[in-house]
Amino acid sequence: MTRTEFCLFTANEDLETMQAYAQVFNKLIRRYKYLEKGFEEEIKKLLLFLKGFDESERNKLAMLAGILLANGNISASILNSLYNENLVKEGVSAAFAVKLFKSWIYEKDINCVACSLRKVGMDNRLMELFPANKRSAEHFSKYFTDAGLKELADFARNQLSIGARKELQEGAP
Repeated sequence: MTRTEFCLFTANEDLETMQAYAQVFNKLIRRYKYLEKGFEEEIKKLLLFLKGFDESERNKLAMLAGILLANGNISASILNSLYNENLVKEGVSAAFAVKLFKSWIYEKDINCVACSLRKVGMDNRLMELFPANKRSAEHFSKYFTDAGLKELADFARNQLSIGARKELQEGAP
């Protein structure tokens, strides 16, 4: 395989191709454990500069990240990079999250995704993928339901109700 044949961004934009790339990364990380931490850091950096990629490249990266998250090759803490103000303001974070969560849920179920998000404290931060003027349960639910991620919209709605219930319990005498 030549260097250009292994370029993620020139590959086909489909789940099967991204699974093959994820398998290569998985094998490398299993064989060379010292790459694990550095790989995760590089993914975080890539996510910070999503605006530098075109839509197709972002989609491929999102699918790959979702598969890597599902396989446990990287931690859900990489999603912190999506909360960058510039990415959120321009809608890049939300669009990227749709592709990422689709591939992650395709590989695993919503319960595994929810568990991973809880481990890194992001289960209550999903609304922050949207600009402040669009941060509502209704907008979030519609956006992700329209994208085919009803289970994620339901999860976020449940998290909001749990948070509201805790606030009421804490405020009660």
